[in-house]
Amino acid sequence: MSADIPGTPQVPQVRTPEKWNTGVYANGVGVWFTQTDFTLDFLVNLPPEVSLDPEGKQVFVSPQEVVARIKVPPPLVFQLMRNLSTNLDRYEAQYGAIQEFAGPTLGTDDSATPPPEGTD
Repeated sequence: MSADIPGTPQVPQVRTPEKWNTGVYANGVGVWFTQTDFTLDFLVNLPPEVSLDPEGKQVFVSPQEVVARIKVPPPLVFQLMRNLSTNLDRYEAQYGAIQEFAGPTLGTDDSATPPPEGTD
C-alpha cells in the first residue's frame, strides 16, 4: 500500500455507490446553517396548490420537496465554492453564459433559522 511507503503520494479514488449513479434531479436549493454545519437542501418544485392563509383567504402556494439534504462542516464550504466557481467558468467557456435564475430562492435572506419541524 502506498500509505506504508514514505514519500509515496496518495491519489484519491472517489467511488459512487451504484444506487446513486443516476443522481437526483433538483431545480432549487436552500441553504441554512448552525455553528457546526451548513445544510444544503436540494429541492424540486411541485405543482401549485390552493390553500388558505391565516385569515382564511384563498392563496396559491408553490410547494417544494427536499430530494436531498447534505450537511458539510464550514471549512468545506470554501472548497465547494471554489469547485463550483471553477466548473462554472469551464461550463461557460464551453457552452456560453448561463442566464441567472430570477425566481424565488430559499436561504438567501440573513436568517439562519432551520426549516420547520418535520422537514428532515
